[in-house]
Amino acid sequence: MKQHTVIALSLSLIASLAPVLSGPSVASEPLVQLAQRSNRNNRNSEELKRLFKQGRELFDAGNLSEALTIYQRAARLDSTDPKIFSGIGYLYALQGDFQAAANAYQKAVTLDGDNAAFQYALGYALAHAGDNAGAAAAYRRAIQLNPQDLNAQVGLGIVLLEQQDERGALDVHRQLLRLNRDYAGAYELLGMVRMQQKRPQEAIEAFEKAAKLDPRKTTVQINLGISLLSLGREREGLDAFQQAVRIDPRSAEAHLQIGKIFQDKGDLERALKSYRQAVGVQSRFVPAWVAIADLYMSQQKFLEAIVSYRKAIDLAPQNADAQYNLGRALQGRGRTQEALSAVEAARDLYRQQGNTEAANKADETLRQLQD
Repeated sequence: MKQHTVIALSLSLIASLAPVLSGPSVASEPLVQLAQRSNRNNRNSEELKRLFKQGRELFDAGNLSEALTIYQRAARLDSTDPKIFSGIGYLYALQGDFQAAANAYQKAVTLDGDNAAFQYALGYALAHAGDNAGAAAAYRRAIQLNPQDLNAQVGLGIVLLEQQDERGALDVHRQLLRLNRDYAGAYELLGMVRMQQKRPQEAIEAFEKAAKLDPRKTTVQINLGISLLSLGREREGLDAFQQAVRIDPRSAEAHLQIGKIFQDKGDLERALKSYRQAVGVQSRFVPAWVAIADLYMSQQKFLEAIVSYRKAIDLAPQNADAQYNLGRALQGRGRTQEALSAVEAARDLYRQQGNTEAANKADETLRQLQD
């Protein structure tokens, strides 16, 4: 069986995003109230009131991209209300565009730097966009403003773990226990630390404790499934992932992990179906696009692989492996010049990222293509 890695940032805080962002200070705040506040000092208040009402209706109907367009129009009319930008960030985050979400939340924070919810949301978006240092700073500011914010504490712990600061993550775990010994996030964070320390049995115990405290937390089930797989307990791991999907059918990570199990078992049809479900619920979920492309490559379906690798690269231009494998897929179709360009781009990315071994492999592939 292929090695499944512990989930870190991709979805570890998704369960806590909605509660924070559905509070009285962001997108799901009753939009009439938002319009009424603007009415006191903004000559565009009637237009804003209409936009807020329309945006809320679109949001409630699930038309996120159209709702986003409405909020952006509102921001052009009133660039001083941080809640509008927070609403924009929320909609971007729901669609998986975390860099755009971070940019919007940064505007909200600039307008209201003492709002702990905005700082938390900024940290969340930055973490998912790969800016761990920026995320840690935002989480620390959120904690400074609201020391009882357990979500921000967990976010900080996960970012520290991403930075290989296991001691810092464990310090956060202990602080969480001091705040609330029955908080599931404290044990989930501990489990992630134990997985990174390659102590899977202890990780399982921590995740099981978290699951007992919060049976409806999707990420606990996902992390439990990954830790079970690391010990070869495939059936139990699959059960955990399927439980995650039952809790949240829109969990892209759970669908991805289920697909990996099916692919490892040689059931490529069901694997592809699971990967498709992952991008169906989160169209910008890069790992699933890469998994789809890799599956097609394993079948030598090069044209389908090219399409999927390009989708992944469009979403994550710094993904060197996707660039390299795109080159191999193009090579499989006999499109040598395009393959050369893709592999060269991959080699340059590997060098920038300090991955000498992969850069050397790309150089060897380039020599083969040029022969």
